[in-house]
Formats: sequence, C-alpha cells, structure tokens
Amino acid sequence: MVVKQNDWIEVEYTGKLKDGNIFDTSKGRETLKFKVGTGMVIPGFDAAVIGMDENTDKDFTIPFAEAYGPKNTEAVEIPKTSFKDVTNLEKGKSYNFMTDMGPIKIDVEEVLDEKIKATVNHPLAGEDLTFEIKLVKILSPEEAKSYEDALIAQHQNHEHAHSDKEGSCACGDPDCECDDDCDCSDSKDSCGCGHDH
Repeated sequence: MVVKQNDWIEVEYTGKLKDGNIFDTSKGRETLKFKVGTGMVIPGFDAAVIGMDENTDKDFTIPFAEAYGPKNTEAVEIPKTSFKDVTNLEKGKSYNFMTDMGPIKIDVEEVLDEKIKATVNHPLAGEDLTFEIKLVKILSPEEAKSYEDALIAQHQNHEHAHSDKEGSCACGDPDCECDDDCDCSDSKDSCGCGHDH
C-alpha cells in the first residue's frame, strides 16, 4: 500500500538547513501524524510523501518556495503596544513570537517613539529545507477516524503540551529565556504550542 492524497500517515523525520544544522526532529518525541494534501504540513513535505510505502526511508530537499516562501524584505510599521512584556526593542535585533498563524521572526530596522519598523517572516523563510523521513505507517480508516476524534477532543479540552522543553514558554523560540513568564502565546484563538490545529 502506498501513500495517496487524504491518507493519514505517521512519519519519523529530521529537518536540516543547507549547512546541516537540524532545525526540527521527531527523535525523542512522538512521530508526526498528518492527513496528506490538506495543508497540515508545508506543500513540499506533502508532495514528497505521495507514493511512499510503509517502512521506507526517503531523503529530499524542499526549495524555499514550497516550504515557508521567500524572505520578506519590505519593512512594516508595528505599534510598540503589540509587544507585551518586551520593553527594550532594539534596532538590529531579531525577536521570535508565536501568533495565531504560527511562529514569526521580526527583524527590527528602526525604533520610533510609538512604533517600530521591521521585516516580518517565518523563521525559516528563504531557506531550502532537507528532510530525512521514515514512513512508519499509513493509518487504517478506523485508526484515522479515532485519531481525528482524539484531536478534536484534545483541542476542545485544550489538553496538550505547550512546550517540548521543560521550563520553556510556548513561543516557539528554542533560545527563549523567559521561563514561561511571557505572554507571547496567550491569544484566545491559539494555544501557542507551535503546532497548527
């Protein structure tokens, strides 16, 4: 049996940048389960799993256009009041935040009295991404239904981990030192865990 559109699958993965640095992995965590072709993962990842057999490995590179897109170089103005608990916004510094749409990276170009001018991107925008994956399983229709039901219940009850790192906040920044004291993930529409629901 091979993966086709709308199958629920389970994969182990390691994602690397061009320089070989790992930016994400399932090692030491749960495998990634997603429904193929529904936008739960980036387009290039979706396309790469089509036609794979269970228990097979695959290495592939996703060009940035099929990952998180090109880097936006146009600065926008953002009110300083948008940044809870960040009082020292500095020109030339980068800040990572979790939003309803996922993680963003803000590169500050200018600090004014009431606002900043900055470029806003996904942290991996402009990056070609290389993945090593193993297709662990294609879920049966019964397993897929059970998993979907569990996801819905979990989301409705808001019962899931907010961080993979003990003592860290859920902002998605692996270098964050706020020790869960930040408000970067308290949007009413987002759980802030870094996963798209």
